[in-house]
Amino acid sequence: VAVDPSHPHARPSELDDAVVKAALPLAMLANAPLDLMHVFPHRRGSEGRSTTLDAKIEDLRREDADAFAKFAARYSVPPDRRSLLSGEPAEELLRHAEEKRLGLLVIGSQYLTALDRFLLGSTAESLISQSPCDLLLVRPTGFRDELARHQDLDALRERYAGQTVS
Repeated sequence: VAVDPSHPHARPSELDDAVVKAALPLAMLANAPLDLMHVFPHRRGSEGRSTTLDAKIEDLRREDADAFAKFAARYSVPPDRRSLLSGEPAEELLRHAEEKRLGLLVIGSQYLTALDRFLLGSTAESLISQSPCDLLLVRPTGFRDELARHQDLDALRERYAGQTVS
């Protein structure tokens, strides 16, 4: 189960809760352990730019690790079933899934605008096309409404493209 509990503004914590709640009964049915993963999006060793920046990155890494530990404890996931990874999220999740020979990877996905996808990429899209195991994608409440709202806006932009408003 991949979660991102340290970024509540960019990704609602309800989504992480929904991801775990979707995975728990599957793990129980399969009589399999539930492993919890989180990727801090900065690889160790790439510091060295400035002392101030390195210190800030380490502070963020500690905050990230604390948020992940608290989230895992809330679901009683023991420390030996937790993996705190560092690097590019899709890359690290794929590597971890391959290394651990996971049978199922459960992730959350939220709606991204085209610009967000262009600038940030989509971890879910990368995992869908490259995952070495089955993948369960959990979407947040309201995902369909948000998607429809953006599609309506895109249709309006296309309809009125090139026209001026007076």
